[in-house]
Amino acid sequence: MSSVLRFGFLTAVFGLVAAAQAPPEPAAPPPPPMPQVLQNYKPITADRLTKPEDSDWAELREAQLLTTKKLPNVGMAVITDIGEKDDIHPRKKAPVGERLALAARGIAYGQKIEFSGPIYKSMKVRGNTALISFDHANGLEARGGELKGFAICGPDKKFVWAKAEIKGNHVLVSSPEVTKPVEVRYGWSDYPIVNLWNKAGLPASPFRTDDFPMITANAK
Repeated sequence: MSSVLRFGFLTAVFGLVAAAQAPPEPAAPPPPPMPQVLQNYKPITADRLTKPEDSDWAELREAQLLTTKKLPNVGMAVITDIGEKDDIHPRKKAPVGERLALAARGIAYGQKIEFSGPIYKSMKVRGNTALISFDHANGLEARGGELKGFAICGPDKKFVWAKAEIKGNHVLVSSPEVTKPVEVRYGWSDYPIVNLWNKAGLPASPFRTDDFPMITANAK
């Protein structure tokens, strides 16, 4: 789950929250321009899938993340840790406002503070391991045990759950099932369990390194 804030004369906030209701509107690359009144999103708080799968909610999530990179003065507060599986509105409102306030302070007011959780930056492959780099990555940590939510694939494009470990400000991702890594995904499902944070106490945004065709690409 995330919330996004557009700074300016008109401020709009959209919550990336859960709904066990209608499916999301399709998102296809490149993502369509987001309206000023932005849309609701799904939380990331449900049980782990037995194997990685494609997800229309993850694709919507990605479109919203990309919007923050394409539009000026837009900040995002990831709230994967406080979403409600069966409620479109998270019950814990204070953390949402607090994280959006951090984004406003850092982006709109130019304060020298950390206002975002880790955001995927780049990937390098070293042997059978993918090295993932992030922005906003000072003091990466796994909360509640070993890292969760990472998947990896080889040339066959079939993702499997991966072992992930933090090395400095990077994450090393690998699996004995994938000897030649090609792509990595994190939190890529309807309700993934994820636990990568930075030292500022902000959770990482779900992401994918690949550009494989999306399941909503031809949806109408």
